[in-house]
Amino acid sequence: MAVPIISAVMPHFNQSHLVSNAVMSILNQTIQDWELIIVDDGSEQNHWNKLRYALEQFNDSRIKMYSFEFNHGLVEARTYGNQLSQTEIIAVQDADDLSLPDRFEKCLKAIEDADVVIHGAYINMWDTKFNCITRKYLPPGNPDKKEILKGQNLTGWPIFRKNVWKEKPYRRETQYMYDWSFHLDWLLSGYTYKAINEGLYEYVRHENSASITFEKDGRRAKSREQIKTIMKKEYGQTIL
Repeated sequence: MAVPIISAVMPHFNQSHLVSNAVMSILNQTIQDWELIIVDDGSEQNHWNKLRYALEQFNDSRIKMYSFEFNHGLVEARTYGNQLSQTEIIAVQDADDLSLPDRFEKCLKAIEDADVVIHGAYINMWDTKFNCITRKYLPPGNPDKKEILKGQNLTGWPIFRKNVWKEKPYRRETQYMYDWSFHLDWLLSGYTYKAINEGLYEYVRHENSASITFEKDGRRAKSREQIKTIMKKEYGQTIL
């Protein structure tokens, strides 16, 4: 079997009720030369069983599932998936989100003269005031060194060259804000970015979303302090 041109890496943890939609969004890409690597991060047994059953129904050899016996965290799962990927281009995909059909096609074209491609997304979330789902556009952000020092202003679902991650891998110690951390590392190290100001991703934000959970319990705040220390020590940069 020929090596595909892009790998989508999707960690999974107790999201078996959502993952089929995410997988379908990859199956529906206009570019079909891909592999999907799903890393189950120690899900509860019932979720693991449902995940395995769902993937068996797709019956597609491009979909590959791996699993940890115990929960290791998002960064560990993504790192493992990246290591297993066959390709030189990797797409970040979450198990509760959707890639719009032309995401891979447009990003593969854009990455021809860049190291990292970021793009806009649509945020879908439950509005408690109006009791309905709202949808708003989230622009990709400005890939500027000064701007990224002010906070995580870039969308967290990039498509990037694997060598970028190999040289500047995700930091496990900052995993609750790991997307800000890797964007800082990559921008401050001089990797080139290209931004597509178009929604190519559907971000499904719900009360059990990791970002909401980590914000509420203070883990994101702790990661932010760790990032500030790292950026000052390694790059001489002050987080504003």
